[in-house]
Amino acid sequence: MSSTISAELIRELLKQNRDEIISAMTEMMKSSPSASAAITEAVSKKSRKSKAKSETDDSSSTKEKTKRPANNWVQFTMRIESLIRKHEEDTTVSAADKMKTTIVKQFCSHLKEQKGYDGWTDSGVIEELATWTPPDVSKMSVASKSKKESDAASVASAAPEPTTEPKPKKAAKKAADTEAEPKPKKAAKKAAAAPEPVAPEPMVFREWMHEGSDYWKNQRGDVLTAEMEWVGRWDGIKIDEAFPQPDDLESGTFAESE
Repeated sequence: MSSTISAELIRELLKQNRDEIISAMTEMMKSSPSASAAITEAVSKKSRKSKAKSETDDSSSTKEKTKRPANNWVQFTMRIESLIRKHEEDTTVSAADKMKTTIVKQFCSHLKEQKGYDGWTDSGVIEELATWTPPDVSKMSVASKSKKESDAASVASAAPEPTTEPKPKKAAKKAADTEAEPKPKKAAKKAAAAPEPVAPEPMVFREWMHEGSDYWKNQRGDVLTAEMEWVGRWDGIKIDEAFPQPDDLESGTFAESE
C-alpha cells in the first residue's frame, strides 16, 4: 500500500460508509507514520472548523436576541392608541374630531407617569381619557424655553460691566467744524431692490424607528423621543446626543401616521 495520502483520497474515503473508512484509515496508519500524521491533521482541522462555526452561530444567535429588546413604550402607545381609536369608532366621533397622534402620545406619557406601563386596564384608560386635558405647552416647548432662559442668563453674566470714564470734551472739535467750509452733499446712491424673502422650509417631524426604538425625526436630522423630548442630531450614521437643541423646534409640526 502507498505510504502517502492525498486530500483527494481522503475525500473519496469520506464518501464511503463509516466502517470502511475506519478500516482503511487503520490500515494506512499502521503501514506508514506519514499517513497517520496526515489523517490526524485532517481530522484536527475539521474539528477546529466545526467548533469555530458552532461558537460563531451561538454568538450570532445571542447577539440577535439582545440586539432589539422589547420596546415597552412602543408597545404601550400602540395599545393605548388602539383603545382610543376603538372608543372613537364606538362613539361615532367624526374624522375631524379624532385625537391626533401627537396628542395620543402626550396622553400615553401622562398614563405612564401615573401608573407605569402595566397599571392600566382598558376601562381605566377610557375613564382617564374622559377627564384628561392635553397640556397647553408640550415638553419640547418647555425644554426650549428653559434653554433660552439659560442661554440668556449665561450671556448676561458674561457681559462686561459698563465703564464710568468721562467722555472727552468736544468744544474744540465743534469750533473747528463751525469754521470749516461746508462740504457739498454727495448724491444719494440709488437703493438696490431688496431681494424677496424666501419662505423657510416647513419643519415636519415624522415617526422614525432606529435600533428598535421609536423616535420623531425631521428632514434636518433633529431627533426627538417618542414623548417629544430632545435627543440629538442624526448625522447619517449615528445620533449625536451632544448636539445642542435648536431654538426653532417649537415651529415644527408632526406628520400623522396613516
